[in-house]
Amino acid sequence: MNLELLPDPHGFDSSEYIERLYNIFMDTLVSQHPTWRPTGRRLTLRRQPEIQGRHAIFWHVISCGTAEEAARRLDPERCRRITWISLIIEQFNREWPQEKQVCWWISSRSRGNTKRYLIAINDFSYVVIVDEKPNYAVLVTAYYVKQPHRQRKLRNEHTAYWKEQEPPF
Repeated sequence: MNLELLPDPHGFDSSEYIERLYNIFMDTLVSQHPTWRPTGRRLTLRRQPEIQGRHAIFWHVISCGTAEEAARRLDPERCRRITWISLIIEQFNREWPQEKQVCWWISSRSRGNTKRYLIAINDFSYVVIVDEKPNYAVLVTAYYVKQPHRQRKLRNEHTAYWKEQEPPF
């Protein structure tokens, strides 16, 4: 899996940079129609409410904060890793149910008929979250994990999950 960083957005015209990111998002996620290997169903992407004519989930994966997508601030580290989302999902699909280049677990915070999958690269510095619903799967978010204590927390969640489950390998 070749995880390369895009250039830092500082020094670029922001509207041009966002357009470039959106084109990448469209090429790697929307037009590829990814499937979700555990169920074989389509992986969907939240489009509404559109912001500046772009998918809501696009804004979510390139920004940070607790506000609605339109009010969040651009996060350079998320922007630089936008290509990683499809690569990590593809790697997860190739490996599932095993773990080789990505680690995965189902969150204890899953609710009802929804399973929340967390898929992380092996050092837990980047995570993709997908909700598996009865008829489809949906990309929830993806983000860079800079803080070592947060990486440890994710690693501990992963370890705890697999202590209670039959290992995937």
